[in-house]
Amino acid sequence: MPKSFRSILFVFCILSLVLCARDLFAESLKSKYFDIEIRQDVDKFDLIKKLKINYFLHLDTATSKTGFEVDDQLKAVLDAIYLEVCDELDIHMPSFRIGLEIMPDRNLVNETVRPYYKGKIDVPSFYRYDNNMIYISSADLTVGMLAHEISHAIISHYFVVPPPMKVQEVLAGYAEYSIRKLTKESLK
Repeated sequence: MPKSFRSILFVFCILSLVLCARDLFAESLKSKYFDIEIRQDVDKFDLIKKLKINYFLHLDTATSKTGFEVDDQLKAVLDAIYLEVCDELDIHMPSFRIGLEIMPDRNLVNETVRPYYKGKIDVPSFYRYDNNMIYISSADLTVGMLAHEISHAIISHYFVVPPPMKVQEVLAGYAEYSIRKLTKESLK
């Protein structure tokens, strides 16, 4: 067997192992507006509760039988939040997709985004424009926080020239405040 072929085979095997190992630690879901990666240590029932499923899917109680599985509930509530943020910003992008990686805690979020920043960063959620991905901590998750990051994604891709960061923060803050007010989430 030629040496170059062995090298290519070795690289292929390593890449296959890395991709398989990644799948062991994360679950992938696709909704209408999101490509979702959920880390293994994240409780999907807790996510659904934090995302105010009763408000967004118009359920009567938290234990209501919705007739569909947890994954379907999570996808439905995420899509409903996306549409609500679009309404609040009055920016409608029906074919837009956002990557969403839900991690167990803010330490993992910070480890993931730290290489892109000089110095220390300590945030529970973050949106990266270059890969159109929201990284969010399930431990710190609130509807308002998710709405804020979704706003950044929408604003960054809607305008031909993205507005300055201060303007984006004001708009994202407005969407966050509006969603928190609608869902009666604490407005600390």
